[in-house]
Amino acid sequence: MKNNYKKLKIAFLIDEFHWSLTFVFDKAIFLKEQGHQVKIFAQRIYKNKASPYKDFKKQILKLPRWDKLRVKDLLFGLIGALSFQPIITIKTILKILSTKENLTQKLYSLNLALPFLREKFDLIHIHFGYCASRYIDGLKILNTPLIITFNGSDLIFPPKQEAKKYKEVFERANLIIVVCENLRKKAIEMGVNEKKLILIYHGRDLDYFSYQERAFLNKLPVIVTVARLHWMKGLNYAIEAMKILNEKKFNFEYWLIGDGREREALEYMVNEYGLNKKVKFLGALSREQVREKLFQADIFLLTSLIGGGLGMSILEAQATGLPVVATRVGGIPEGIRDGETGFLVPPRNPEALAEKLKILIENPELRKQMGKKAREWVEKKFNQKILLEKLIDVYYEVIKEKK
Repeated sequence: MKNNYKKLKIAFLIDEFHWSLTFVFDKAIFLKEQGHQVKIFAQRIYKNKASPYKDFKKQILKLPRWDKLRVKDLLFGLIGALSFQPIITIKTILKILSTKENLTQKLYSLNLALPFLREKFDLIHIHFGYCASRYIDGLKILNTPLIITFNGSDLIFPPKQEAKKYKEVFERANLIIVVCENLRKKAIEMGVNEKKLILIYHGRDLDYFSYQERAFLNKLPVIVTVARLHWMKGLNYAIEAMKILNEKKFNFEYWLIGDGREREALEYMVNEYGLNKKVKFLGALSREQVREKLFQADIFLLTSLIGGGLGMSILEAQATGLPVVATRVGGIPEGIRDGETGFLVPPRNPEALAEKLKILIENPELRKQMGKKAREWVEKKFNQKILLEKLIDVYYEVIKEKK
């Protein structure tokens, strides 16, 4: 990393400030530790006293509404921008007024640009494609270098309204980052210039998600899933797999960590199949609680039906020494070494899920071997510190090219 370079002032743009966006906030904290300044702009801010990022709250700023023009937002933005950067703000206003757009559109664009004039940022980094789309009318007016990270569904199946502006987003971005090879191919299909496209995986904090030796003697094997309870996660197929294992008289417990709209339907399935003593719904847990459950588990299960990114949860699970059974969709195969750190199976196939889970339930020594290899694999490929150092080098290159 180029430590001799000047320290940067960076603006992050996200949809909502919520502690579950660990890949954003871990990045911000790392940059801060390296001496850089980071401000996080969010459309919605959720206050959570249990958040591990609560000490970062002074760096969180609320964005104006992207879907409507409000006088109070415009006035607040103007006062702030003129107070901190009067000359640049006036030049920006004149630039917007000189466009051929109607007055309402000019004011709308100005409203979206003003928050990023409160300080002289070296770079703006947007963390979802749809966020870039929503604020592109303001961002395209600014000369600040712009990086956009696409994480998965925002590129594979973006909201229709936002997708309409993706061409403008691709053109305005100085660099587009994708988090797996699957998304890189999709971006090229959608017309992104390969010269401004780079793959940087999301890493994991390997000190926080430390390797754990499992005690197997007289222990009931625990299978765990960490996911939103949403149809895209294919959790009904996970329940079907548990039914198959139960009918074959295997002893196990299955923990479902997460919440969502499908919970009631999944609970009904569990009750109908007589799995109440086997399947436990643990709800949404804090990051620390999730980590503790991973430490206590023996096998990690991910049954996604549609894939974009490679799945942060499988990296965390493998980092703690868990073998993984997951579906072969999207970027997930990039995060697992099939047959070495876990098993990949076709989506919508409970029989295949049950067969691989059966192998791991019956073979504690295999679980241990795969778990060790899983930790080594994540250390080699997904070390957060190394990947974030690479990102900072990328920041400097983009700024240099912009000049």
